[in-house]
Amino acid sequence: MTTKDSAELARHAERAGADAISSVPPFYYAYTEQAVKDYWLEAINSADLPFLIYHIPGATGFQVTPRLVRDLREAAPDRLVGMKVTVFSTYELQQFKASGGDEFIVMNGPDQQYLAGRVMGADGGIGGRTA
Repeated sequence: MTTKDSAELARHAERAGADAISSVPPFYYAYTEQAVKDYWLEAINSADLPFLIYHIPGATGFQVTPRLVRDLREAAPDRLVGMKVTVFSTYELQQFKASGGDEFIVMNGPDQQYLAGRVMGADGGIGGRTA
């Protein structure tokens, strides 16, 4: 939950041979968009691996904006390669795809709207498991 820990985990992932890293925003306290941007940039810059934002506001309480995605892509164009979008708004998913650019990978989250997410521009899906 700390920037220091996230940066260390990113370095560990690189040493362990991971292909990429992903992170939710910091949670528990209400963080500003700038604080989340700084947090993710520290993780992004801690390892030489592609990075994917994990957007799941229902669990984190933080709402990623298309502007934040554009700002992060501008700051780390070769590292921030995509995001997983776990919201039920396919419009929101489409806005993230547009804000990230043509090469930006967007993965649909909720199984229930996989097809709709693909229609709106998701490159694929990472679903959950039901019991």
